[in-house]
Amino acid sequence: QTLEQLVSEKNTQIENLLKEKNNMSEKLLNIQQDDTSIQNQLLKEEMGVLKQKLSEYESKHPPNNEIVQSLHRQLASIEKKNEELAKDLESEKNNCEEMESAVRDAQLELADHRAKVELKRKQCDSLHAEREELKQRLGEQRHQTNVLESRYETAFSTITKLKQSCSKHESSIESLQSQIQHYRDIEFKYTSLKEDHVSLQKERNDQVSEISTLSDQVQQLNKLNSQLQLLNSNLQKKEIKDDIIRSRPRSSIQDDHELEEQKKKKKKKKISVIVQFSGFNPLNKDHRFSELKTRIMELGGEVITVEDATQSIHHDVTHLIALPGVRTLKTLSAVLKGVWICRPEWVDACWSAKRFLSVSSSALQPLPSSLKDNWPVRIDHHEYGWRAHTSILKGSSVYFTPSFSESTPKVKHARTLISEVGGGRIVSSLSDASIILCRLIEMKSLLKQHQKSSMLIFSFDKFIDYLFPKSLSTPHEV
Repeated sequence: QTLEQLVSEKNTQIENLLKEKNNMSEKLLNIQQDDTSIQNQLLKEEMGVLKQKLSEYESKHPPNNEIVQSLHRQLASIEKKNEELAKDLESEKNNCEEMESAVRDAQLELADHRAKVELKRKQCDSLHAEREELKQRLGEQRHQTNVLESRYETAFSTITKLKQSCSKHESSIESLQSQIQHYRDIEFKYTSLKEDHVSLQKERNDQVSEISTLSDQVQQLNKLNSQLQLLNSNLQKKEIKDDIIRSRPRSSIQDDHELEEQKKKKKKKKISVIVQFSGFNPLNKDHRFSELKTRIMELGGEVITVEDATQSIHHDVTHLIALPGVRTLKTLSAVLKGVWICRPEWVDACWSAKRFLSVSSSALQPLPSSLKDNWPVRIDHHEYGWRAHTSILKGSSVYFTPSFSESTPKVKHARTLISEVGGGRIVSSLSDASIILCRLIEMKSLLKQHQKSSMLIFSFDKFIDYLFPKSLSTPHEV
């Protein structure tokens, strides 16, 4: 506050000095102008009057008169005064210039003083802001201390209440502890009984498993007995036939052999549906798989089960039953071989009709829009399944890039699909190839190199999409 008062007092003093200086300079200028003008006029008038008098006197009186000389002396004195006045005027001008320089120095000092005052003011403002911030912090701390004090008071009151309640509940806790001890004893007895029960249950399970194994063995023995009985009856029949054959001539024996061969051929001809599954898991006791398998066998079909999922389709298979969305080596082989890929609902329809239905007799389904013009092979697409008329790889020559040849499982599957199933061949020269199989990293560079050629370039996943489009593997509405 004292600093601000001093600054304000100095400012007022400086302003007063400036005002006085301005007034003094204005007055001085006015005085100088008036003085010079008045003196010049007076001198001019006196000079004119004296010259006029002198001329008049000279005309009246002869020269070398004392009066003329006195007048000349007066003129000389007047001119001397004029020179002195001029000198005084110059000295006054010099004084004015000195005063102006002093005023300029005072102005510079005033500017420096103002800059210092401004710095002091800024420092005062920063100190004032810090003081306000400290005040605010102090207020917040006071508020926090008040809150903490109120919390402390509430906590102290709750603690006293809890102490009172604890003293009240100590007796009830003791009784509860005794009850807990009693329950622990009961729990210990229960755990011992539970352990005994678990051991008895294990023994029972072991006995049940033994009984089940024994029942399985009994069933196997019964089957073996029935097989033995059949064998005995067949042996007896054979012995009777042999006895009859021995008694009959040779020509009739040959006729019998021919009849038996014809019967065997008819039996073979009867099995017109040979089925394989894809997408099912027979090892995990899949109920649906076992149901479909039994239905096919009861309808007179044959089921070929292959546990290895990496094997292609069997060469005798006529129908492959696959779950929707499944693309395995079997389904790809079925596409290339032109085998019917059926939905499980086909077996259900055959079971309800009590005979095998032709898949092509079911309702036609429209092809997906992505395959109408883009897939080069004709497709029969029906309600219960679909098939390709020819192999898409028939007559094609496929080249494996060196980096693709290093990925051994993919190369193995590709060789199976191309040369063993699809009717294509694998070539070692790039110039002889119509299809290139490469890794995904190489595709961009190879596409740029063979942009103008009709050569097809695929990664392994794109090659699978080319053989079996995803739009055919997705489930469709029936």
